[in-house]
Amino acid sequence: MKAERIGKFEAIALMVIIIINVVILNIPNMIMLSAGPSAIINIIYVSILAILFSIVISKLFNRFTGKDIIDISEYLGGKVLKTVVCICFLMFFLLLAVVAVRYLSRSIKIIYFNNSPLLYLLLFFIVPAIIINKLGLKAVSGVNIIFVFMLF
Repeated sequence: MKAERIGKFEAIALMVIIIINVVILNIPNMIMLSAGPSAIINIIYVSILAILFSIVISKLFNRFTGKDIIDISEYLGGKVLKTVVCICFLMFFLLLAVVAVRYLSRSIKIIYFNNSPLLYLLLFFIVPAIIINKLGLKAVSGVNIIFVFMLF
């Protein structure tokens, strides 16, 4: 696989889109649905746990500079642990993608397209994702810059 590099501005634009999507759009809704009136206390607990988790991960990664979780698992447990970790990550990301696309297409079907089959809406999201994945990281970051300029 060929490694691609993106510029600093493109990386910042990708981070802005991710932060806006996760922090501003998704997290408050999820917290309000699950916690209700005690959402402030829940936010404080989650923030403390996230800070502690980040500190622990940062301390653990200091020993393995320049390595990712796959390299560390291979160092700690050999090829067996590396395979298990890779399969776990693959299953997690695959499940996350399937659930997200299904949820989005089902919501759009309910709101806008009552009579159209769900398969068409699923293909409407999956086919462009496959095409842009084949084009590479440069294409993703280039399209992302257009959306960042639209936000501001």
